[in-house]
Amino acid sequence: MNCLLAIMAVAGVWGGPLRPLLCPPPREVHWGTGEVRLGPRILLVVGERAAPPEQYAAEQLAADLERRFGVRPEVWRKADRLPADTDAIVLGRPVANAAAAALCRAAQVTVTAQAPGPEGYVIRTLQLPEGARILIAAADASGTLYGAFTAMQLFSGAKGAPVWPEVSIDDAPVMRTRAQTGIVRKLTPEARERLDWWARWRLNAGYYEIYSDQREVPAEVKEIARECERRGIFLWGCLSNWRTNDRLGRPLCPSNSDDIKLLRDQAQQLVDHGCRGLIFLFDDIPAVATRHAESCAECKRRFGDLAGMQVGLMQPVLEVARRNKIERVMMCPTAYYAGWQTRNAGGFSGVEYYRKLAAAPELQDVLMYHCQFRAERIKEVEAAGLRHYVWWNNGVYSLQRQSRNRGLKGVWGGFPELQWGWYMAGWKTGEGPQWTEEVDRELRSLPDRTREAWLCSSGDSVLATWGTWCWDPARWDRKGARRGIARALLGEGAEAPYQQWEDSVRPLAIRLGEGLSAERWRQAAGREELLAQLEEQLRPAEQALARLRSLEERCLGTPQAPFATPAMTARVLNRMAGDVTALKQKLAEGREDRPRVQIDRIRERRVEGRRSYEQRFYLRRFWTEYALRYCVDETPEGKFQRTKWHFGSGVGMLGPSHRNWYDAGFVDVQINGRSLDGWRARVRAVGPKGREEAAQVTWDTDAAKVALTLMPLPSDGLLVDVALEPRAEINSIVAQLFAIPGAGSNEISDQDKWLATAQRTVQHTANVKLDLATEKWVLLYDRKYDVPFDGAEGPCAFLVPDKAQSAAVNLTSYVVTAAISFAPDTRHFRLGLWDLHGARNAQGLEYFKANAAKLAAEVRNQELPTSSD
Repeated sequence: MNCLLAIMAVAGVWGGPLRPLLCPPPREVHWGTGEVRLGPRILLVVGERAAPPEQYAAEQLAADLERRFGVRPEVWRKADRLPADTDAIVLGRPVANAAAAALCRAAQVTVTAQAPGPEGYVIRTLQLPEGARILIAAADASGTLYGAFTAMQLFSGAKGAPVWPEVSIDDAPVMRTRAQTGIVRKLTPEARERLDWWARWRLNAGYYEIYSDQREVPAEVKEIARECERRGIFLWGCLSNWRTNDRLGRPLCPSNSDDIKLLRDQAQQLVDHGCRGLIFLFDDIPAVATRHAESCAECKRRFGDLAGMQVGLMQPVLEVARRNKIERVMMCPTAYYAGWQTRNAGGFSGVEYYRKLAAAPELQDVLMYHCQFRAERIKEVEAAGLRHYVWWNNGVYSLQRQSRNRGLKGVWGGFPELQWGWYMAGWKTGEGPQWTEEVDRELRSLPDRTREAWLCSSGDSVLATWGTWCWDPARWDRKGARRGIARALLGEGAEAPYQQWEDSVRPLAIRLGEGLSAERWRQAAGREELLAQLEEQLRPAEQALARLRSLEERCLGTPQAPFATPAMTARVLNRMAGDVTALKQKLAEGREDRPRVQIDRIRERRVEGRRSYEQRFYLRRFWTEYALRYCVDETPEGKFQRTKWHFGSGVGMLGPSHRNWYDAGFVDVQINGRSLDGWRARVRAVGPKGREEAAQVTWDTDAAKVALTLMPLPSDGLLVDVALEPRAEINSIVAQLFAIPGAGSNEISDQDKWLATAQRTVQHTANVKLDLATEKWVLLYDRKYDVPFDGAEGPCAFLVPDKAQSAAVNLTSYVVTAAISFAPDTRHFRLGLWDLHGARNAQGLEYFKANAAKLAAEVRNQELPTSSD
C-alpha cells in the first residue's frame, strides 16, 4: 500500500496557482503533484455506526457529486468488507468506521480529541491495489461533517469524471462556539436550506427563543432540534426578558411565584424539546425594569437591586439545568454594550452591577455575553466582574444598515464586511464605512480572550463571512474569503465579475445614498457633467451582472456550479440586479430633478408606561434628501407630550447631516406660549397620487389648526410653509428652530459654534438679536469641526421670514436655538432652511453672501402642490 507523498507543502492556502480555493482555509495543507480520477464505481463508506452528522455529511457529499458531475456514489455501510476494483471515499470516526480505522493505520494517521482536536478532521489520499481511497477522518461527528465540506471544494474534472488532487490536510477550528443568535422557527424547505447553509460555513450553535407570554414551547422545536443535531448545530433554548414589558405590561418579578414557575416550566420544556443548553437574555429591558427593585418592596428586601433580581430570575433556569445535567448556561446581562458603565441617565452603575453578578455563587459557571472585543475594553469589564466572556457581535451589517439611515433604502451594496458592526466601523462622507488596522488586529487576536462568538445578524453572505472568520481568526483573509463566498454563491469564475460589480455599485451607492448636496462643494464639475460621470460609473456593474447571468446558465448542473442552491444563487443575482435598477432609477431622477416624498408607516411601542409613536418621512430631489421623523408620546391618561430628549414639535431631521438641524426636533410653532408637542400630529403626502412632492404635518391645537408643509427646493434647501387657522384668540406666535451646527455626533466639550450674517460674525455664549432690516439670513457653523475635519458635516442656515416682527439666536457651545416672532394676526409665513452638508464654512458663507436674494425669492415664490385628498 502506497500513501501518495506530497512534494509541495503550503500551510493555510486560500488558493494558489492551479490549486482549488479552499474556504475557509485549512490549518495545514500539503499538495502533491498527482491526481486521482475516480470511477466508474465510487463507494461512499460511512460504517454501520455513523452518527447523524456523519450520515448527513455522506448525504451532502453524494448530492454534491451527483449535481456537479452526474455521478452518484453508492453509500456503503459494511465498512469491514469493501468490494474489489472500486474507488472509495471513506469518512467518519475510526471508532465507528472500520474502513476509516484501517486507512488511518495505513496512512500512519492518529485521530484523537487532541489531534486534530474537537471538530477537527484529516484528509488523506491513498492509492491501493484495489483502488483509490480518499480518507476523511475525525475524532467526532462534527469534524467528519466539516471534512466533507472541505472535500467538496477539492473535486474538479468534467461530467462523469470527478478528479481528486493529491493532497494531505489537517484542520480544526479555533473558536469553540461559532454561533448565530436565532434559528429557524418552522421547518419549511427554505428553513432546511438555511440550516444547510449554516452547516456549510461551520456555524455550530444557535438558539430557539421564547417570550414571557408563551406558556407552551411549540411541538415542532423537537424536529428543529433533530435537524440541528444532524448538521452539528448545538441548539440552545433561550428565555427572553426582551419585550416582556410589551407582552405582559410589566417587568418579570423574581418575587412573583407565577413568574418563577413560568420560567421553570419554559426552561424544562425547552430541554424536553431537545435544547442542549439554556440562555436567559436580560439585554434590552426598559428603564422601568431596571428600577423594579425601587417599586417592588419584596424585591427590594430580597434582592436589593437589578443584579440581585436577575440572579433571582436565573434560579429556576439553573435548577432545570442541574436536574437535566445541562452543562452550558449563558446569560446576556443588561449592560452588554459600549456604555455599560451607566444606564438611564446615571441611575445605574455598571461597575457595581458586574461586581454583584460576579459575587453570586450561582453564576460562577455561567457564560456571559458582551459586545466589547478590544483587549483593553474587555480588561475594564473583567475588572468590574465580567466572567466567562462570550463575544456578542452586533453586525455584520449591510451597507444600508451601516449608513446610519442615509438614503440607501432598497440598495444592498454587495457582501457586507466583517467589520460592519458595533463599535468597529465609522462612516466617512464620500467614502462610506471605514475601519482601522487596529480593528483587524483586535479581531484576529480575539481568541486570546474568548473562544465563544455569537453573531446578531443574518444573510447568506453574512453567515459565510462570519463562518470563515470564526474558523481561524488569526489567519482570516478578507480577499480570499470574499472570493470563496463568490464562488460558493455564484459559481466558479464568478470572483472577478462579482468584484467588478461591487467596485462599480458600492461607491456609487454611497455617493447617491448620501445625497449629492455634498458633491457640489467637492466637485468642480457642473451638475450635468457630474450626472454623466455617474451614469458612466454604473456601466461596469451592468456588464458584470450580464457576465454573472451567463455564468449561472453555463454552470448549472456542471462541476463549476455554485455550492448554493439555485434559489439562493437567484436571490443573490436578483439583489445585484435590484441595486443596478435602483441606481439607474436614481440617475434617471437626476435628469428630471423633481421633488418626491416618501412617508413610512407609524411605529408604535411602549416606553415606561407610555405609548411612543414614531413616523419617518423623506423629501427628495436628486441632489439632496431631507430625512425627517415625527415622534410623540401618549401618557396612560391619553395626553400627548414630547418624547424624552426631544425638542420642539417632535419633528426632527435625520439627514442630509446626522445633526445640523437637530434630529430630535428642529422646528416648533408656539401659539400663546404653548408648543405643538402637546398634540399628536398627522403626517401626509401632498400632491397628485403617484407624484406627491411635499409632506404636510398638521396639529389641531386648542388655539389653532397648524399645518407645516415641507418641500425640497431646487437650491437644495427645505421650504417650511406654515398656515394657521384660529380656533381661539391668538395673542402671540413664535417659530423656533433648533440646531447643532457642523459637528455631527462629535464631543460636546470642544465644539465652537459661530453665527454669521451679512453684517457680522458672533461666537457662542451670546444671545444675538437680529437686525431685520440688514440681517436677512443666518449661517450657523462650528469652527472646530470645519470640513474636512473628521466628523465635520458642514454648516446650516436659515432665512428670516419677510413677516417676522423680531428674531433672535441663542448661540451656545452646543445647541443653537432661534426664536422668530410674528404679529398675532399672522395666518401664513414661510421659513427657508439649508443643510449645507459637506461644505466648508467659508463656502457656505460665500454662497449666502452671493445668493441670498435669489434664495429668498425662491422661498417666496415656490408653488405648493395641490392636496392629494
